[in-house]
Amino acid sequence: MDDPVISLSNADAPHWNRDLMLEFQAALAEDPAADLLSMFTDSYLHAHRKDQNLKASHAETINFRMLTHLYDAVKKNPKVNLLSVFPLGYHDDIEIAAERKNPDPEKGRRLENRRNSKGKLMFRERFDDVEGGAQVVFPLSEDVIALLSQYSSEGPDEMLGDQEKLLSSLKQLLRKSPRIWDNFFTGMVVKCNERIVAKVGIQNDEDNPEYTEYTSMQYLEQQVPDIPASRPRGLVEFYPYWVIFMSYVPDMSLADAWPSLRHKDKLSIQHQLEAMFDRLRSIRQDDGQPLGGVCGEGVKEVLVKPFGTIRDITTSKQYLDLHFSTHRRCSKTYMAFLRSLLEQDGKLSASMQGSVFSHGDVRTANIMVQRDASTGQWVVSGIIDWAYAGFYPEYYEGTGVARALSFDKEDDWYLYLPRNISPANFPVPFLVNRLLHHHDW
Repeated sequence: MDDPVISLSNADAPHWNRDLMLEFQAALAEDPAADLLSMFTDSYLHAHRKDQNLKASHAETINFRMLTHLYDAVKKNPKVNLLSVFPLGYHDDIEIAAERKNPDPEKGRRLENRRNSKGKLMFRERFDDVEGGAQVVFPLSEDVIALLSQYSSEGPDEMLGDQEKLLSSLKQLLRKSPRIWDNFFTGMVVKCNERIVAKVGIQNDEDNPEYTEYTSMQYLEQQVPDIPASRPRGLVEFYPYWVIFMSYVPDMSLADAWPSLRHKDKLSIQHQLEAMFDRLRSIRQDDGQPLGGVCGEGVKEVLVKPFGTIRDITTSKQYLDLHFSTHRRCSKTYMAFLRSLLEQDGKLSASMQGSVFSHGDVRTANIMVQRDASTGQWVVSGIIDWAYAGFYPEYYEGTGVARALSFDKEDDWYLYLPRNISPANFPVPFLVNRLLHHHDW
């Protein structure tokens, strides 16, 4: 039985189909063996995939999206190693989706053992069965060595000198430490004691390991020690996982504190952050040096390369071309129109010399605050999560600082953004980026 014909929901679909039929007729008249599939535009194919997903089950949608992602990767680079762009979380995604459709009691029990009290799958269970050994990539501080030694029958030197014993101690420490944050597909953060936290993540490219967050914290500690941020305390890797040890930044996130703050408190937080970002943005780099991570790790542009970095970008103009490139899911004409808006933005053009140090993911969840016991004033105690930090064009921070702004959800944080990284400084790239994000997702 043939698959049912679906209808495209796009209002331009009838116009597209008429044009396609005329193009088919002309092509077949010239060459009866013409490849008709090659004549479908990217816009048409994207609309087809979108409507196909709307009628699919959860598991089918995951697979359709995966095929789209792989197709786009091959189209951009026919020689690409598909394993390098294949999400590590795919296996778990599809297993969980299939379990909803065809319950298997034994598999259900296995999955249930990996969930927390609220039914969420926990990242810790992903590496619990990892065997082999762990190796120290960046030297561990004495207090981290002491923490690991609690779970070893050997002395510190023997434990560090044996990769299997180091992994055993590491897994026990991570298992015993209370979770601060956990996402089954991306990572977790645990509090080892009152001074140390450990962040666990996934290394997606064995040949080109990427340690941007750690090297950024090292850079901050050396170059701008007055900026409140976590301090690096060592990094251990047991592929494909890595563990960053860092100093604990106390108290609560601004996301938790914000609803209870008064107007004057919010203004005070805004002014404190402005001073910090002025300090960070005063660190400049001339064109010709690698953009992105401070140790040459490359730039992160998730909609071009979702699971890694892109090296060899050495000018702000090159990054602009990458950021607003034709990889986006829209027609070349539409993209050319948006690019023309960028090219006519005089302020943007004037800023395309050199780059500034950027955090890359400024949001309330990554800003820690505490209330001064003597004055009652709220103080920014730290900025965390430097995984997207590095040298980027001046406009870059402003395009991402409001990426989570929703058109139907009230959140006045966006009315108190630090003015030096506000989208108002470069409104054209912000709005163009916002449009492209909408199309991409």
